Parts: sequence; structure tokens; C-alpha cells
Amino acid sequence: MHYEGEQQIGRLSSYQSWVGQACFSPDGTRYASGNIHNGVNFFDFDRCTGMLSNPGHLDLMADSVVAMGIAFSPNSRYLYVTTGLWILQYDMEAADVAASKVNVAQYDGFESQLPTTFFQLDLAPNGKIYGSSHFGTDVLHIIHQPDQPGLACEVEQHGLKLPVYHAFTMPNVPHYRLYDVPGSVCDSLGIDGPMVAVKEPKSVRAPKMVLFPNPAFDLLTVYLEPEASGRITLMDVAGKTWAEQVKTAGLEQVLLKTAEVPSGVYFISFCADTGTRTTQKVIIQH
Repeated sequence: MHYEGEQQIGRLSSYQSWVGQACFSPDGTRYASGNIHNGVNFFDFDRCTGMLSNPGHLDLMADSVVAMGIAFSPNSRYLYVTTGLWILQYDMEAADVAASKVNVAQYDGFESQLPTTFFQLDLAPNGKIYGSSHFGTDVLHIIHQPDQPGLACEVEQHGLKLPVYHAFTMPNVPHYRLYDVPGSVCDSLGIDGPMVAVKEPKSVRAPKMVLFPNPAFDLLTVYLEPEASGRITLMDVAGKTWAEQVKTAGLEQVLLKTAEVPSGVYFISFCADTGTRTTQKVIIQH
């Protein structure tokens, strides 16, 4: 089932409806859309019919709006709204959503070439919310505990360092964890809830490795646990392989010839057949 046609509900946005963001709640029951000229409009959403209902509005003209971003918490209860200089939290289950506003962060003045003010937000698969700036910077803001009320949500400004400069938008990450609504005729995939582990996975420990001598000269002895099997690799700091040797179960030591290897700093890596890896530094000196 789906809705075909047009629906007019709630406050209409003006032609200046830009510099904002829109999103659905993770449980698929709410929709919110906001921009710096019109504030935030929020609705209940029927996943079965595609219809919006129960409109609400957040007037943010008094909150020094420069740019706006919005995101729901993982449990869909809290709506986070940025206004350039502030991050606000609203309780969507409150009788008066607008009155539930809590200022959970104020821009601290930090600059990375340009000001790192608050702009768009995005709920990541790890359950944290990340936020961009509306200037080109190399950091993102983090809301570590977005399911928690008020300051307990733990906003960390410019908490994630990026390898390159980034501006404005956040990546659009699809929400793949939307489960069936119990009793709904529109949900037919049988995805009734998150998978629950019934048995702890067996942890695999990386084997211990001892190198002798270190510094090495013409020969290097690699000591490993007898039951370990895998491949030993000698690499330089640029990643070039200088020697390789297979280690089979039952052996306690493997000899690597290093007479033809130039003096310098190298790395010995043991990649076990179990998938673990152990790496140590070794100096070769002639």
C-alpha cells in the first residue's frame, strides 16, 4: 500500500526554504524538516499509507539561526536541531515538544582555518550523531549518547579529525535497520527485530612472537607458539617485502636469512591462519 497524490498539512514553507535538512526517525514513525527561514515542521508518519499527520512546529527565530541541521536519536525519541551557534534537543514524546527544548551545546569558538559552527547532522550506524560545519573545516562534531536526555547526550565539539577539508553536507546513510511494525499489513519481510546473539563468539588471540637477535645480522630467529601456523614476512618501512617464510604447526622457530638485506629498520609480521596478525620491529645491522 502507498499514497498517491499530494498532501497539504502543517505550515507551508516560504520560497526561502534553503540551508536546512530533513529526515525520518529511525523507527519510521516521524518526519521532520527544517530550514533557517521557516523553523522546523515535524509530523507523525504512517509507513503503511505514506501519510503525514499531527503536525507540529518549532519556531527558532530567537535562537540566532545561521544554518540548520536536524537528526533523530537512535531510539527516535529526541530530535536534535542545530542553529549555527547552538545544538538543541527536543523530546518528541513531551506533551509540549517546543517547551522541552534543552541547549546541549554552544559553539566554543574553535576554528580550523574557518569557524567550526554547527550545520548538518547525521545519525551513523554506530549510534552516534555526527555534525558538519557550514564552513570548510577538517573536523566533525559528535553527539556520543544521543538517546540520553539533556547534557547527558555528551556533545563533543570538533571531536573527529578528518584527513581532508569538508564543508556543508553530511553523507546520506540509508537506514537499513527498520523492522516490521507488529500487526501491520504493509510489512511482509518478517524482520521482527534486531538479531540477538545467543552465544558469545569465541575470541581468537594473536600468537606471541619473539625475535632473536635484535639487532640481527645474517640470521634472524622468529619464535612462535608451536600450534601456530601461517606466514612470516619481513618488510621495510615502505612496505617492500624482503623475505617470507611459511610457519607450520609443530615448529617453534623459523630462521630468516638477512645477510642480503640492507641495514635499517624493518618489521616482522606473522599472519596466522586464524586471521590474526602480530607485528614487531626489528633492526638489521651489518
